Amino acid sequence: MPFKSLGDINLAASQSGVTKIETSDIRILLDEKSLNSLLFMKPFSKLCFIYSTVSEFLRSGNVIYIDLDTTFTSYVRNGVFNFSEVNDLLIYTPSANEFEELLSDICSRINSDVALVIIDSLNSFYHLYDGVKVGSLNHLLSSYVSLLLDHTSRLGSRLLITSMIRQRKTTEWILVPSNRRFIETKGGVILMVDLLDGALEINLLKHRKLKISSTKMLLTKEQIPIAS
Repeated sequence: MPFKSLGDINLAASQSGVTKIETSDIRILLDEKSLNSLLFMKPFSKLCFIYSTVSEFLRSGNVIYIDLDTTFTSYVRNGVFNFSEVNDLLIYTPSANEFEELLSDICSRINSDVALVIIDSLNSFYHLYDGVKVGSLNHLLSSYVSLLLDHTSRLGSRLLITSMIRQRKTTEWILVPSNRRFIETKGGVILMVDLLDGALEINLLKHRKLKISSTKMLLTKEQIPIAS
């Protein structure tokens, strides 16, 4: 049975250690007013989460997908990802030096019919600007994401960005390239995902509405058919 609120999910997790959720509960986890960040070590884990998330949000509105990795686009074109919902999935695949132009078009398309905007991934964003210093790119990225967040938060949409973890030592995680500070300061919600025996473990590391250290959830393989 789907949860009714974020508090219900947190309470269930605190009582059981790990709580099972349904695809519809992802809508509760993602915040409308702040940046949602998805961390992953295994690309397929990210794809499983993204597939479930896009499927869920297409039920109620359109989804804009900025695919810097192009893997998601390939899966859609080859029929691995099949979305039967009636709403529109609009995919952008920016190449070098055209992100700014596409961003203007994307912002013009964000309206009350758009339920979700995804940037996948931050790592690939840096590859669009070879030769530019990371510090300059961090500033540029912050400006772009802030612009998108301004549009999504005003119109009740959600903004989700993804980023790969290079390694993890105890409770520490390191991003490629170094954008941890950006995510920690800008992110109102931080999720980490990992695929375990066909099920997707979702670790809620931060949520602006909850005072938590971490909350672990499990999306079963029945909820993510591509993981089976």
